[in-house]
Amino acid sequence: MEMYADTTSRAGVLEPEGIVEIKFRKAKVLQMMERLDHKYRALKQASADTSLSSEESAKIKAELTAREKVLIPIYSQIAIQFVDLHDRANRMKAKGTIREALEWSQARKYFYWRLRRRLAEEAVVTSLLKVDSGLTRADAVAMLRNIVSADGDDEVVAQDLEQHQAQTVKSQVGLIRRNKVAKDIALLSQSDRNALLEGLKLAFPDTPDLQSVLARLA
Repeated sequence: MEMYADTTSRAGVLEPEGIVEIKFRKAKVLQMMERLDHKYRALKQASADTSLSSEESAKIKAELTAREKVLIPIYSQIAIQFVDLHDRANRMKAKGTIREALEWSQARKYFYWRLRRRLAEEAVVTSLLKVDSGLTRADAVAMLRNIVSADGDDEVVAQDLEQHQAQTVKSQVGLIRRNKVAKDIALLSQSDRNALLEGLKLAFPDTPDLQSVLARLA
């Protein structure tokens, strides 16, 4: 299964403002302000000074409150933008939740070639599996990846597979058959060595070099 999203879509269930209200309450906003704003931090430290007179303490607290009123809306807007960035299509792609972010105006063309490519690839995989029942689908897909890259352009790959599919399958089928025959010979050598030797003699009766090798193996 492949997942896609429009470039303007959002992944969150809640709107950014709702997430900020839950995740970024006033106490956290004040902590961030104290950490990042040197003026607010200085006022916060001064307000805790017990040596100040009541008038001085009241003045500092008033300045602290005024600074909070100035900064809280700014920090809230930054938080909303930050949360919104985490829900956008590019972030979804980076996290692997979608395969691609698409422009709606180009979606029909994109999916047309994507489907043609997938169908052409599936035809190759099916043909390979028919040749050797011992192959798994993963094996067949790995062989397909030796022919075309998974990251190749869909239109180019689809056309290439459709135009040269017969030759592509033929070359892979030949490779599979050779590997299968080699495995069968190896199994026969383990189960019945004499039968293997007799079979090779019958298959290559006029090959001197082979006869000498078989003599040594016997």
